[in-house]
Amino acid sequence: MIQTLNIIILVILILSSPMVILSHNPVYSALLLILSYIAAIVTLFLLKLEFIALIIVTVYVGAVVVLFLFVILMIDAKSYTNLSYFFYSLILGFIFLVEIVFLIILILSSLMGYTFS
Repeated sequence: MIQTLNIIILVILILSSPMVILSHNPVYSALLLILSYIAAIVTLFLLKLEFIALIIVTVYVGAVVVLFLFVILMIDAKSYTNLSYFFYSLILGFIFLVEIVFLIILILSSLMGYTFS
């Protein structure tokens, strides 16, 4: 039962995290960020890491995301729909993706005992 709940929560986390970036409406992005944080918090509770989960609730969901929503609603973010930097952001995102994949491969290979020489 707990394993299926964990899988469902992780699927929600995996699906909602990219939608934070891909959403065109900043309010929806902030709400999806809250959903991602909640899924991560439930996962931490299932792993019996209650203190870390409560810190994430207090710091991130309680303060940072509420601040994001407040700023987004105050500046009227619908008037800032400029796509002039879209190409540069795609290049930067691809560079970050390559770095993350490289780090995951490096960490997994070191855990399995492989060395790069």
